[in-house]
Amino acid sequence: MSPGCFGGHLRVGRRFSALSGLGLIAMLGLSLRDAVTAVTGVTRCRLSAACPAKRVASKRSVCPFPVGRVSDRCFATSLQASGVRSGLEGREVQSRTPLGRRLRELGETLAVEITPDPTQSTGSTSSSSSGSALQRAHSQLAASCRLQPGSPVFVNMVQTSHGHFQDVVATSSALHAEGFAPVPHVPVSRFSSAAEFEGVLAQLREAGARELLLIGGNDLAARGQAGALWYQGGAAGLLEAEAPAMRQIGFERVAIAGHPDGLAGLNWDEEASAKTLLRKARLVLAAGLDVVVATQFCFDPRRLLLWLRKTRAAMKELQEDFPDGPSKRSRVIFRIGMPGPTPLKKLLRIAKLCEVPSRCLQPSAFDLVVGSAGRATLADLERAAGHLGLATSPDCHPDLRLRELFARHASPADEHLGRHELALLLAEYAEAESKLADVRASSTSDPSRASSLGPSVSGPSAFVTSATSDGEAVDRLVSPEDILLSLAAHCEQEGIPSGEITALIFPFGGLPHSLEMAGGLRNGSWPPQRSKL
Repeated sequence: MSPGCFGGHLRVGRRFSALSGLGLIAMLGLSLRDAVTAVTGVTRCRLSAACPAKRVASKRSVCPFPVGRVSDRCFATSLQASGVRSGLEGREVQSRTPLGRRLRELGETLAVEITPDPTQSTGSTSSSSSGSALQRAHSQLAASCRLQPGSPVFVNMVQTSHGHFQDVVATSSALHAEGFAPVPHVPVSRFSSAAEFEGVLAQLREAGARELLLIGGNDLAARGQAGALWYQGGAAGLLEAEAPAMRQIGFERVAIAGHPDGLAGLNWDEEASAKTLLRKARLVLAAGLDVVVATQFCFDPRRLLLWLRKTRAAMKELQEDFPDGPSKRSRVIFRIGMPGPTPLKKLLRIAKLCEVPSRCLQPSAFDLVVGSAGRATLADLERAAGHLGLATSPDCHPDLRLRELFARHASPADEHLGRHELALLLAEYAEAESKLADVRASSTSDPSRASSLGPSVSGPSAFVTSATSDGEAVDRLVSPEDILLSLAAHCEQEGIPSGEITALIFPFGGLPHSLEMAGGLRNGSWPPQRSKL
């Protein structure tokens, strides 16, 4: 890259070399955007004739990348074209890009789920709730510097007896003592009286919990048929009766379940599932509590982004009925469920039992496009379009045409898509698709999934474990790279504040693997670099 190109980016009165400019940035520890703004006060990137990105900007002199600000990607592309590194490795440059920063934010705000020791006897007390599996999970979390202090840790309840709440209480108390924020699961199906619920609520609050996850429970239908269900209507029924009491005792947030693929009990109907979610959210907000939407895992990036955009819009509209004084913060946050690194065979088995479509799992959506080389041409994208659920007809809406999307997101240096560029492309596609009324209506249900197992479908908590068995350790680990990159792209595109959309990790492959991934996200070393910038 010539000094003229570098000067064209900075628009300063004198020219200086790319090496000296990069050295200054590295010494100050600034991001590329912050460094440019600090030196020049310029927030728009203009290209000189020498800049390699110029050729994709048509006849304009303005950088074709994110509008109204200096583009880290454009700057990194110029470095690539010139071969200049100045001591910065590809991963370090990548970590300074918008998606790199968003991935670090996801690492800093993520939550994990653990399970009390399933081998303990029902009805154990707090003092005896220290089985080997539970101790292992506690020690892994306590010794880990890979979770931020105060990070949420969900404590599931997989046993169907009411006495198992004592294990949940003991685990929540231990987590709180270690500086984490326990989020206990509270299945509505486990209560046979209001007094039982009030007793458990008081114990959980005393254990340090300020947030709980309210779910129906995997035995909800069976207990309802047996006449043993105290709160008719599941989670919504409990909220109608008890939400004010939750706030009065000191809880601040209630997490409710979101289902990007639809609810099994509603025959996977996405519209009916959305109405159920909004009804519960309204009850939580009306009681003066904040809402956390904790989702089932999903392997399809496009479907997840469409669901997220639609659900966030509905939640924003709902919040207008419950103003929070002068505060501008959102009272609804999302914790997007995803498996931690898990052996492929095990993950396929869990997906089948949970009836989560695995079409985008093997091969993954991103692997199918970019392949082993980590770079994709327009032809590669078009070949994989059907698998990704992207429109391929030349008569489709202009905003959905792949050729134009590819031209906007492909790297100017080699006219290929990497994983980051593909994530940004999918985020833009989902934005355009969600704005088209006819497309939105056609995506509200999936007739191919009409025959389901209904309420007997397993939830993800049944498969959470603190360790991977020796037999599964030899299998290839699958990480949620596609989903995390897509979430990062969505957050960047929408300008979503950090912490409003976060990750909830289900450690199906063992807690150590998930904590290692969390640490890599926080320090910018995850996902592993697959190709040179």
